[in-house]
Amino acid sequence: MAPNIFSRLRGLDAPTVVEKSKDAVRIGILGAARIAPQSLISPAAGLSQVLIAAVAARDIKRAEEYAVKHSIPKAYGSYEELLNDTEIEAIYNPLPNALHYEWTIKALQAGKHVFLEKPAASNGEEAQRILEELQQHPELVILENFHYQFHPALLRFRELVNDGRLGQIKNVSAIIRLPNLFGLDDIRFNYDLAGGINMDLGCYAVSALRFITNTEPLRVLEAEPTIVKENVEGEMKAKLEFPEGITGEIHVSMIESWLSFRNFLPLLTVEGEQGEASISAFVLPHMFHTITLKNKRTGETEYEKVYEEGRSSYQYSLKAFADKVRGKATDYWYPFDKSVGNAVSVDRIYEGANMKLRGKPLNQSNN
Repeated sequence: MAPNIFSRLRGLDAPTVVEKSKDAVRIGILGAARIAPQSLISPAAGLSQVLIAAVAARDIKRAEEYAVKHSIPKAYGSYEELLNDTEIEAIYNPLPNALHYEWTIKALQAGKHVFLEKPAASNGEEAQRILEELQQHPELVILENFHYQFHPALLRFRELVNDGRLGQIKNVSAIIRLPNLFGLDDIRFNYDLAGGINMDLGCYAVSALRFITNTEPLRVLEAEPTIVKENVEGEMKAKLEFPEGITGEIHVSMIESWLSFRNFLPLLTVEGEQGEASISAFVLPHMFHTITLKNKRTGETEYEKVYEEGRSSYQYSLKAFADKVRGKATDYWYPFDKSVGNAVSVDRIYEGANMKLRGKPLNQSNN
């Protein structure tokens, strides 16, 4: 029997702490980030092959307070000090979007593996330059943390979609609609920091379309933003054309009314000629999800859930990263060329919406 949502949440908040192996990957955190406890620190507690060994912030006091709070052995008052620590093998980069490129490049040049929060970069050009730097260091590993793709529920969903039961795929849609929990002064809506809902949630939705189709979009057919401040959108709707006549649609928002609470559950839907498949809460499947399969010919509907108690999607992706660093096989992997494709797709949506791309053009002489 699958654990109920309350037991799952308790397990995620207080995971079983395991003893670290002698060859655990030693990770340092760039920035005293609010997302790190959920996406890295808590998942790492239950993995013997991962050790959170250091944190760096621009303010040493903040770094020290963060280190004490999360039982991290070392604290540094600059990012450079962390990169210079020879005991640190990998860097977790959860910095604001606009800083992902700079510090990922510097981490690679310092000989560090990189566990990178999405989006990988401010735009496709930056992502491509990261890939080129990675190719100069074939011994290193980068993973953009689209953690949901590593969860067995999403892998099972893709398996069901691809087994032929739906017939020819016609449309894939990804919807992520949330209320404004942060306010327009939040970095998510700061253009200079590569903000905008297409960067924050749109990259998830686009990655989901590409995950299901296993192809790149050919072009953007439509893109409709809701502008909330100069150059920044709080909502984006887009329609994309994929190979083999497949259309893809995204609808992402962080300006929904609280009265629309029933719409707050993310939904990934695949429509075929013979059936339809959907998975609810697809970006956080460890908390709650339902796979629904509808047969258009018989009218029958089936439901499926795929849980493993105490295992979050974050833990699955972190384990895969650590295994890859150690040269071990992984059940699933998201190579960085796919990160480049995702960044380019996000760019194309901005262009289709007649909006400025995030970030500044790179000087070819830099990095």
